[in-house]
Amino acid sequence: MRRLNEWISAIGKKNNYSFFAACFRIFICLFLIKNILLTWHYKELLYKASSFLPPSSSNIFELLSIDGTIIRDHFELFALVYLIVIVLYLMGFGKHFTAVLVYLFYELMQNLCPTILNGGDNILKFLILYMVFIDSYNYFALTKYKPTNLLTRHLSVFVSNVAGFSICLHICFVYFISAWHKIHADVWYNRVATYYMLS
Repeated sequence: MRRLNEWISAIGKKNNYSFFAACFRIFICLFLIKNILLTWHYKELLYKASSFLPPSSSNIFELLSIDGTIIRDHFELFALVYLIVIVLYLMGFGKHFTAVLVYLFYELMQNLCPTILNGGDNILKFLILYMVFIDSYNYFALTKYKPTNLLTRHLSVFVSNVAGFSICLHICFVYFISAWHKIHADVWYNRVATYYMLS
């Protein structure tokens, strides 16, 4: 029990993921901006009300009491507000509140057209959720996040370190499961996997 208490107090002293989380925050924002710009030409097909692809019924729509057709009817306004939120998160303005907004907007965007999603989009959704809890605002931000209370600072560092460790664990788990399934695939047993990979 004493070792557990020492480990918990050691995690709460220094933010081990501060610089890397700030770099990752910037990468996420640039990636999300790139996705919006690349799909902008196909907005009529993918996201607007004239699209033949139906939006998915999701808990996020029910939780926020939002009808997906309202977002589809006013997609340009939705995308503009989403871009503004991403830029604010990129600059570190609004801290954790802006991170929550980025997560909600990303979830809404995914539910507008779930047909084009892949496994990477699902991983990114969880990574953005983890980034809500990470203090990534000590680097590359307009103002640095410094809690005034000692207990608040220790709690913030503790939660940030646990969320950073959760990201590492989640990525390792995803790659482990992926490798496990590929090892047991028939194409690897039949020695034709490299042929399909290189052709």
